[in-house]
Amino acid sequence: MLRLRHRVGPYATVLALLLVGTTIAVWLARTPREPPSTAPSTGPASGGRIVSLFPPATETIFAIGAGAQLVGRSDYCRFPPEARHLPQAGTSLRPNTEVLVRLRPSIVVTKRSVQNATQELAAVAPLELLPWLTLPEIAASIRRLGRVTGRQQAADALADKLVTRLDVPEPREGPRVLLAMGQAPGNFSEVWFLRKNSIHGAALHAAGGRNAVDRDVTGTPNLSLERVVHLDPDIVIVLSPDDELSGEARAQLLKDWGSLSTMQAVTHNRIRVHQGAWLFSSGPLVLELVDLLKRDLRELAPK
Repeated sequence: MLRLRHRVGPYATVLALLLVGTTIAVWLARTPREPPSTAPSTGPASGGRIVSLFPPATETIFAIGAGAQLVGRSDYCRFPPEARHLPQAGTSLRPNTEVLVRLRPSIVVTKRSVQNATQELAAVAPLELLPWLTLPEIAASIRRLGRVTGRQQAADALADKLVTRLDVPEPREGPRVLLAMGQAPGNFSEVWFLRKNSIHGAALHAAGGRNAVDRDVTGTPNLSLERVVHLDPDIVIVLSPDDELSGEARAQLLKDWGSLSTMQAVTHNRIRVHQGAWLFSSGPLVLELVDLLKRDLRELAPK
């Protein structure tokens, strides 16, 4: 579906994260049922050895000043850049047990999910399973990471900041925005979008925009091109996961969207493309996305 020579990785990675729910968290979804029981962590691991198999948790641990306690990460943990120097230990779905044993963690941190290989992970070290769906859950999990790492004050401050910035209603007025995931350039047959009922939907609301797809979506977040034309958003903001998007590829993306010539976003040149895997973070980096979207809306909103 998303094919691009030499650039398959970023699109395949983000699509995989979207489909298994490890990057874009459903904002109003119900908490999933509990995974098989495991031994919980017994207290702060300040000065301990933490392996994080969940990208937002890795990002958060660094953000609260506890990065030195990390000894390993998942294959998908890329932020902050310092995390990339840590050994990769697979994922919570398919952990690399050999690497985990060699790392000798005092605790393994990951997202709570029925898909996790919890029994396999629990055989290596105590688990800290974090709920990371709704805003209250995310804030509570950030505070929990503060307790686990001995960085409670920093974690509380980060959780408070996240809630203050994101816990806002959708504005009654404001441009209708389609927040789209950048497809592989030249392969424009459907549009994957970021849902209203997601943390990225909340970021759009916080930036002052309304989601053009004005309903909660629980299934696959994609639209036919005909449906996109019918929605006719005021603004289209395309988020590409490709950190190395070339000028030629960017031009092709804009050309792809320009083919929907009857849309007002096209006729009034209100399409913006941004690049970088960080754009899909459901950790602290989402606050930087709010600032980015605010700038876009300020520049592109219909006068």
